[in-house]
Amino acid sequence: MPLVEVDGQRLEYRLIGDRTGGGPLLIFLHHGLGCVELWRDFPDRLTSLVGCPGLVYSRLGHGRSDPNDWPRPISYLEDQGRFTLPALLEAFDLNDVILVGHSEGATISLVCASVVPDRVRGVVAQSLHLFTESVNTQAIAETRTAYSTTKLRDRLAPYHTHVDRMFHGWAETWLQPGFEDWSVEHTIPDIVCPVLAIRGEHDPYGTNAHHETFKAIGRCPLTTRTVVCGHAPHEERTDEVLEIMQDFILGLLDGR
Repeated sequence: MPLVEVDGQRLEYRLIGDRTGGGPLLIFLHHGLGCVELWRDFPDRLTSLVGCPGLVYSRLGHGRSDPNDWPRPISYLEDQGRFTLPALLEAFDLNDVILVGHSEGATISLVCASVVPDRVRGVVAQSLHLFTESVNTQAIAETRTAYSTTKLRDRLAPYHTHVDRMFHGWAETWLQPGFEDWSVEHTIPDIVCPVLAIRGEHDPYGTNAHHETFKAIGRCPLTTRTVVCGHAPHEERTDEVLEIMQDFILGLLDGR
């Protein structure tokens, strides 16, 4: 897949559809162990349903992008949303986007929407994290154990050139001292575009507290949906989630 240079680092990306027709472009932001390929055909299906082009990219250290250092700074998710993603928009000359983020990608999307509100028409935030929860760090610690005791590494290795640096860049960062106080709640009141927040009812990485906190401190139009599944609604309940996202995005296109 092609690479784009952003802030001196090469990031893998994939474009979907034709950008010449006008209107917004959907940008897909993956979870903590994800990449372009691990979205599989979900971006293609969603962009086809709403009639918009799309851009899927792998963050530093993920997929075929340049390797990352680890542990990352505690601020790395906010840094991605505040600096890296806006720089990616500049690299592709994008001024009208809808951000579709999963887990860490949802957090990055929300931060970006707070920083460049004139460029972001809406955000789909799936399994978002606004702050650290004990259930989240417990689940990450269990996943770290599984990485060394099961075939989890073997399953991830075909998708990531620098699989160990990618994995530990995620796990060791979240589990480092001080991360229990991490939060991006301060960015939420600055979001003005509509937001769709989707979570799995049985998500081991987070509770409904993130949706409730967003409702309490956010000022933007917010729609929340809970789906009966785990951490990845778009994988576990694909058709249902496609319908939910399609309705939200078509509403953005219609000005609803």
